[in-house]
Amino acid sequence: GDDTCVGPLDLGFEFEFYGKRYSQIYVNSNGMVLFDACSSAYNNAPIPSTEKPNNFIAPFWDDLTPNGGAVYWQVLGNAPRRYAVVEWQGVGVYSQSQPQTFEVILYEGSNRVVFQYLDMNGDRGAGSSASVGIENADGTAGVQYLYNGNPADHALHDGLVVEQTHSSTRNLSTH
Repeated sequence: GDDTCVGPLDLGFEFEFYGKRYSQIYVNSNGMVLFDACSSAYNNAPIPSTEKPNNFIAPFWDDLTPNGGAVYWQVLGNAPRRYAVVEWQGVGVYSQSQPQTFEVILYEGSNRVVFQYLDMNGDRGAGSSASVGIENADGTAGVQYLYNGNPADHALHDGLVVEQTHSSTRNLSTH
């Protein structure tokens, strides 16, 4: 539903984010994954910001309305290479009829955070009123990819993949 949040949801593995380990997440309808508690905040903000909510991953933080669409999550893979996917499928932006489909993937072990955009429509789908990024528990550190359409060369579009690195990200190699 509109402006809702669910959780805690069990990841089935530990995910380290800005130096703290989490085994559960919260997911809201407004394009955020949170670690400490639910928040249904629909007014996006610059990243980082000490104002709540904090401790989140935001592939597309805007006033979204999943009515007609859905939010899914699933843990896939086998230890030690599991990954959690949260997908917002065909969700609308408040007062807009164009559906948006995007997801975030959290990787066990490497603690990678990857945003993928499948079907982004219109100016709002490009992120003209969204925040995209990650933020630590007290809002003092974060990575802002996009805020209200800026920078313009970071506009969201179909097929875009963005990796957000943080202090706990590990690069793993396979030979």
